[in-house]
Amino acid sequence: MLLALLTVLASVPMSGVVDAQSPKPSAGGAIAGRIVTANGEPVPSIVLSALKQEPDAAGRAIARTAAMTQTNELGEFRLERLSDGNYVVIAAPQPRPVGPPHRPSGALVALPTYYPGTASADAAQIIAITSAQTVDGLQFSMASTAGYNVSGIVLDEAGRPLNSIVVTLMIEMGSASIGGQLTGRSDAQGVFHISGVVPGSYRLLAGTPMMSTTREGATTISGLVGGGVAVTGGVFVGGPAIGGPAAGGPGVGGPGVPPPNGMPTTLPAPTMISVPIDVTVGNGDVAGLQLVVTIRK
Repeated sequence: MLLALLTVLASVPMSGVVDAQSPKPSAGGAIAGRIVTANGEPVPSIVLSALKQEPDAAGRAIARTAAMTQTNELGEFRLERLSDGNYVVIAAPQPRPVGPPHRPSGALVALPTYYPGTASADAAQIIAITSAQTVDGLQFSMASTAGYNVSGIVLDEAGRPLNSIVVTLMIEMGSASIGGQLTGRSDAQGVFHISGVVPGSYRLLAGTPMMSTTREGATTISGLVGGGVAVTGGVFVGGPAIGGPAAGGPGVGGPGVPPPNGMPTTLPAPTMISVPIDVTVGNGDVAGLQLVVTIRK
């Protein structure tokens, strides 16, 4: 998915510091470990980010994405080239494809999770890194909670249902929501369903899907919104920008930091798009939503 130096909107307490150890000959420090299930089984394809604690212009502690990687088949990860400082580690599931299989209401879904295994930024453990040293042996499991269904209909300006329109649900910036970006697709009757939505505040948007090309040359279909993947509480860990290359774009890449395999590298702007609406998900399904799509010229 993504590797970048970008600002993410997160504040994490400066307590519970873990000291770096086990020097290794590499450019900068590193954080290494494993993601496992509750039964100790490895979990592959989880995206890991090292968020460095830095003060902003007002002196407030914020976190910036310093490195990203994803777990291998053994659930192992290694975040490298870290400069001296304090970090937190966050793990996020790979974004679901457009129109994922329907999940029952209330079924458990994996959440973006901070080390040592919490969805709360306030409970994240700070890891102190010294250049050319490694903190290893981190092992934790993904947090989970009940997810619900969001559904509705997509119409054109004349009130006619629209088929094959991508609907994107994004967490509201600055909210305490712990979900991530999800997508669905309208059917021949204009009806869409998005499942596995955790309680929180969201914005819902509909439009034509974006075709993108990965580093391997594969063509993929994605949602509507680029410029970052919101993983928890308004935290963005990078993502492709609409209508431009990922490398060096907003929230993506950077010098010498390509996106992981399978990450889209180009995303054209949609030609049809709706006005976003606010959606609040509590402990139950949300139905009857209506999105009106207009042609963007």
